[in-house]
Amino acid sequence: MVERRPLLSALSHLVLILGVLVVAFPLYLTFVASTLSLDDIIHPPMSLLPGSHLVENYAAAWNGTGSKFGSSAPVGRMMVVSLITALVIAVGKI
Repeated sequence: MVERRPLLSALSHLVLILGVLVVAFPLYLTFVASTLSLDDIIHPPMSLLPGSHLVENYAAAWNGTGSKFGSSAPVGRMMVVSLITALVIAVGKI
């Protein structure tokens, strides 16, 4: 038998929606920050809309260039090293 409790149902949905927002907002903010220039991020208020530097920032991260705070490790190389490590471990387990 299914009980109908509209107030409890609405409250549980509200809690779930708030939980999704608590998890999703920092992820969205991280994505938006990755599309902005460093000056746009540092000087408040930071925009909540994506910027126009997505391709530049991702290319710089992939190649390990463009960091104003010292050396930046190339993500592409790190992914290749991780892939080789995972493959060696997987083959070693067989």
